[in-house]
Amino acid sequence: MTVASLCRQHGMRDETFYKWRSKYCGMDVSEARRLRGLEEENQRPSGSWPSRPWTPSAQGNPKQKRGKPVERRLIVRYAIDVHGFQSDGPVS
Repeated sequence: MTVASLCRQHGMRDETFYKWRSKYCGMDVSEARRLRGLEEENQRPSGSWPSRPWTPSAQGNPKQKRGKPVERRLIVRYAIDVHGFQSDGPVS
């Protein structure tokens, strides 16, 4: 049985088969499950970032202010405390 006929029988494209083969070839079942679990975990939001929603308007207009100074200080403090980023100057 050829790859083309097998793919046709299962209703998938040949390209999909070769893509899967290049990704999963040589893996045993436990490794494939682990990879799938990691991919699903990466798709979920982490929850460690502040729960402030992202707004496209804040990204789109460069002249628009990015928040009040108090909010910016809180974000910088969070980045330093939680993620270990270094500050270039004093943060109060």
